[in-house]
Amino acid sequence: MRSYFDTSVLFPALHTAHPKHLICKKVFEEAAKEGKILCLSMHVYAELYVNLTRFPLGKKIHPKVAAETIINLGTLVTTVDLNQSDYEEALRRCARLELTSGIIYDALHIQAAIKAEVDVFYTDNLRDFERLLGDKPDFILKGI
Repeated sequence: MRSYFDTSVLFPALHTAHPKHLICKKVFEEAAKEGKILCLSMHVYAELYVNLTRFPLGKKIHPKVAAETIINLGTLVTTVDLNQSDYEEALRRCARLELTSGIIYDALHIQAAIKAEVDVFYTDNLRDFERLLGDKPDFILKGI
C-alpha cells in the first residue's frame, strides 16, 4: 500500500507547537508502522521549509534545524519528482475545473500522488482536494 502525505499533515507532524501535532504525527507513524510506502513530492520540501521557518507566535524553527528535519524526513519516504508534463497536467486540471490561484499547488500534489500510484492521500485540506478530484478520485482521500 502506498500513502501520500500533503504538507498540511506533514507540517503539523513535524512542529510540536502546532495544534494538530499529535494527531498528524500519529497518522504518519501508524502508516510507517503498517509498512506502507510513504510518498511526497519534492515540492513538499520547499513548503515545509517555508512553514517551519515562519510559524507564527514566536515558534518558528531555526533554518538549520528546519533543513535538517526535512532532510531527515526524506530518509523515511519515497519522493516523487515532477517533470514538465506533470506540471502541464496539473495546469490542465485547474483550467478544466476553472480553478484559480494557489490551488495549483494542491494540483501538483494530486499529480505527484497519481504518478506515485498511491492508494491513500492524507490531507488537512480535504475540500480543495475533493474539488480537484471530483467524483471519481484515483485514490482514497483521508482528512485529518
